Amino acid sequence: MSKELIKQLIDTKVGQSGMIETRISGVQLFKITEPIRCAPALYEPSITAIVSGGKEAIWNGNKHYYDKNRYIC
Repeated sequence: MSKELIKQLIDTKVGQSGMIETRISGVQLFKITEPIRCAPALYEPSITAIVSGGKEAIWNGNKHYYDKNRYIC
């Protein structure tokens, strides 16, 4: 399945910014349409697929960028 098709499927399920649960236990769709200010956060271990745009994480004062072509572990 192409990234563009996945993006289209997410867009049809999540109209505006937000998160929805799917029928698959533990699988959620999340969409943000505007930049979000930097805020401290602690994430549970998870797998996140970015199909459009990108994310910046700051850890130990170092900036880490990831998007549909770059990932972090």
